[in-house]
Amino acid sequence: MPTLPRRTRLATTLLMAVVALLFLAGCKKEQTAGPANTASYDYKGISLQYPKDWTAEKMPDEDAVDIKAPAKDGDWQPGVYLRVRRAAAADAEGAIEAAYAGLLAEKSAFHLVEKKVLTSPAGFKYGRIEYTNTNMSAAQFRDLKQWELVVPLGDGKELTVLASALASTWPDYEPSFAKIVDSIRLPKK
Repeated sequence: MPTLPRRTRLATTLLMAVVALLFLAGCKKEQTAGPANTASYDYKGISLQYPKDWTAEKMPDEDAVDIKAPAKDGDWQPGVYLRVRRAAAADAEGAIEAAYAGLLAEKSAFHLVEKKVLTSPAGFKYGRIEYTNTNMSAAQFRDLKQWELVVPLGDGKELTVLASALASTWPDYEPSFAKIVDSIRLPKK
């Protein structure tokens, strides 16, 4: 069997090494793109992930967690608010109807976009109400778009999740809101 000249073998070996390094560099980049860009939070045994550049803090006067985007839209802070409270119903269908009735009574200029029961990637059912409304503070009206989610937890409790942004910037935040919601894991029963 003929052998390749020494220069050809050396060039082939170097080429294979470069290709291997490029392949490994590409693999490393893909592995860190997802979880490396997220932070985790545990609230009453409920875990979730959120973008690493956002902040999460337990509300001092409430039994709730506020996860905020890094920048404000004027004086409005886009984000996700979570709390566990007494359940209005035992199942997702009843919980979403109770939440809807509450929103109709509480929100000004409430407009329903969509109301439905979904199944999370973790396998639990939850109700999601997507709506717009007007919020007034300091005589300044803001058009908001929001999701209110209701997750029955059993034992007479439910998790409520509110994702909120100005209607004009909602498309910028909706993908992050969806990832946060999809990352929610409930405590084992």
